[in-house]
Amino acid sequence: ISTYYQYNESNLSLAEEKINQILGLWEDLTACDMRELMEIYELRERLIVCKSVIAHLLHRKETRWHSFNENLDYKETDKAYEKYVNSRLTEGNLQMIYRDIVEEAEYEHKD
Repeated sequence: ISTYYQYNESNLSLAEEKINQILGLWEDLTACDMRELMEIYELRERLIVCKSVIAHLLHRKETRWHSFNENLDYKETDKAYEKYVNSRLTEGNLQMIYRDIVEEAEYEHKD
């Protein structure tokens, strides 16, 4: 928020490094009860979501919505990224997937 939703690859890489450092520590955490165990797993899941958001921002080499997020390395909209950017976590690795946007007319409604 302090940067008005502006970012660049350098800042995203630094954020990813810090998230990975924290993720490296979570395995050593111990819980005294089920509530603490749940909180440890919630922390892990939130860190994975952080990694996912960072990866999505790194893979979109454009600025699509200036008021929402502005990539200072790629300030313009690029038609090449007029796609869905999805991801899948497999064995601890985030795989990025680009999918074409399906226009409503192309989508067949089944009754």
